[in-house]
Amino acid sequence: MRKNQRYVIAISILIVLSVSVVAQEQSPEAQDRIITIYWSGGTQKSPDLRYGPIEFNHEQPEGIVGTVDNITIFSQNARLAAPDKTLIAESQGKRTATFYLGVRLIRGRLEAVGPRLEYSEKTGSGVLSGDAHILIKPLQGEDEKITISTTLVEFDVDTDRSFSSGGVELINGNQTANSQELLFADEQGLGHLTGIPQPKIHRFAENGDELLIIADEIRILTNLKLLHAIGTVTVVEGSITTHGKEVFFDDSLQIAEVIGDPAVAVDEANGLRLEADRIRQDIQFDFVEQILATDPNMFDPKLFLFWEKSGGINEEAYSIPVNPDESQTGNQVEENTGD
Repeated sequence: MRKNQRYVIAISILIVLSVSVVAQEQSPEAQDRIITIYWSGGTQKSPDLRYGPIEFNHEQPEGIVGTVDNITIFSQNARLAAPDKTLIAESQGKRTATFYLGVRLIRGRLEAVGPRLEYSEKTGSGVLSGDAHILIKPLQGEDEKITISTTLVEFDVDTDRSFSSGGVELINGNQTANSQELLFADEQGLGHLTGIPQPKIHRFAENGDELLIIADEIRILTNLKLLHAIGTVTVVEGSITTHGKEVFFDDSLQIAEVIGDPAVAVDEANGLRLEADRIRQDIQFDFVEQILATDPNMFDPKLFLFWEKSGGINEEAYSIPVNPDESQTGNQVEENTGD
């Protein structure tokens, strides 16, 4: 009996040592991707304890808890699997964890729910599939929450970003955005809408007036209610439709600045047409006007760039420049191309 006990203890020590060696060989980033599953009060079973997979079940809907870096996952059922022919105790950094039959995920002020989530330690990404719904709680002092509905959303453990795809709808107060794809950074509150058909944003004023912005790409700073769109841009408000290559919009000022070569605004109700490199469209008072070349740009494109994990910008400015040879009607190219 004692001999068997010594044998079991020796095997346990070998498993612990092997896991420690794997952890030591991993980079800090890889170690942050390691997932831990808790099943207190639940059950754990496996057809092969050495190779897995291991099944976790609980009577409570959120009795199974998975933690990885700054993400916490709640579910009633989970499965932890290693690659084929690999000991599960020696496969840290290569395992996959699947949570199913109802999942809730929390990261900071973000909370997401959906039917199923699959997480890979190798990539550090978790994919929530099915009808996924995301709630981003307001920052202190904000009145409005952000909701995102989509078919599939991927969470990146290494950053604070998520990527939604398939019938995306983002609601931020009086603005509703629709697109096929959405990249969202939690801390910045920055969303990047892309895909076909063109992304679009509806803004509904208290008096019932509606503003529609359509573009190839749209970036929204949800915390500041600022917008930057590029590509084939259309701005529609009442009887006024403006076309261009780029638009900035400030929700609090109710001002849009449309840039083109030239940008064209048409007011069908009043029979007016305006062509200029820069056009200011006043949403509150329903008029458009040319912006002179001497007028400074009131918007900074760099606000709409994604930060690095350390807080610095990690992408090049993406604003479409206007032809400098056609700047006589007001566009200041150097203010819109970035560095």
